[in-house]
Amino acid sequence: MRTGKRQEAKGGINNQSLITGFSITLIFVIEIAVTTSPPPLETKNILPDHP
Repeated sequence: MRTGKRQEAKGGINNQSLITGFSITLIFVIEIAVTTSPPPLETKNILPDHP
């Protein structure tokens, strides 16, 4: 009984970290996509002008 409950709790924790890890990865991928895409006017003001 005790080991079964412990495994269940462990599985829940792993599942939670998997979800959060996926969310972090998704945000990271979106950020990379935004940075590599042609910069909008706001970003052009921050970056030095290219000749």
